[in-house]
Amino acid sequence: MLIVITSILIIYVKYQTRYSIYERERILFEKDVLENEWSHLILEQYTLSNNRRIELFALKTLNMHHINLLEENIIIHHMK
Repeated sequence: MLIVITSILIIYVKYQTRYSIYERERILFEKDVLENEWSHLILEQYTLSNNRRIELFALKTLNMHHINLLEENIIIHHMK
């Protein structure tokens, strides 16, 4: 009887060990996916903030500004 109980416990422990290894691998894979997504988000943030830096440079250093409709002049040139 003791042999049967021991055998069942060994099988159970082996199953739990395999399941734990599987879970660890799944979590590590998920971690890699999240790190990859994080890298893409950081790159996107840098790209978007870089455009704002250029806009600020144009506003402050070059004295450029957005034109409103009242200041806008459209020049039409007809070629002959």
